[in-house]
Amino acid sequence: MTTSFNAKMAIAALAVVTPLTLVACGSDEETTETTSAPSTITSTRTTSSTTSSAESTTETTSAEPTTEAAAEPTPLADPLANLPEGSPVAPVAGAPASEADYNAINGLVSGLYQQTTMHSFLRYMPDNTCHAVVEANGGAGNMDLAGIPDVPLNQMPAYAQSQPHIQSVDNVNVDGSVASANVTVVTSGQTGTSTVRFLHEDGRWKFCN
Repeated sequence: MTTSFNAKMAIAALAVVTPLTLVACGSDEETTETTSAPSTITSTRTTSSTTSSAESTTETTSAEPTTEAAAEPTPLADPLANLPEGSPVAPVAGAPASEADYNAINGLVSGLYQQTTMHSFLRYMPDNTCHAVVEANGGAGNMDLAGIPDVPLNQMPAYAQSQPHIQSVDNVNVDGSVASANVTVVTSGQTGTSTVRFLHEDGRWKFCN
């Protein structure tokens, strides 16, 4: 896969993981803010009836939640924006794929967005990538999903909003055990086409850029 195609896949996954991370990290923060809020209000009412210097303190205190609130939207920025573009990958100089090879490669590429749960979605790429690329990225055990709930993807707002899907798989060429195809991906309404390479390994086609 090209970097841009990998980026779309990875960032699409990130769009799913990010809300969970925010929920996990934000639950304690929200509890703290909710608990401290009455104290702040009480302090404001009591202090405002005494001295002007206390009012200054109240203003400083009340400004802090405002700053925190202003900082919160940052992690919620669209993770699918400004996708990086990598170096173009040359297509395989082979013959057009047979119907069987085309169907296998098309099914492989389309399979990512046919996943229905968090874990199956995140594991799809490493489970369907050639050994050389997997080893070059730390090995099969490098992806640890501990702590990430295996929830249905349709319950993840970011995933539902981005509506990631494969628009087309074209120009599939095969040369022995290697192949390439032009893959068009759509995420959040943005369309991008990249040349993706594959390797026939372990009796099936795998991603292998």
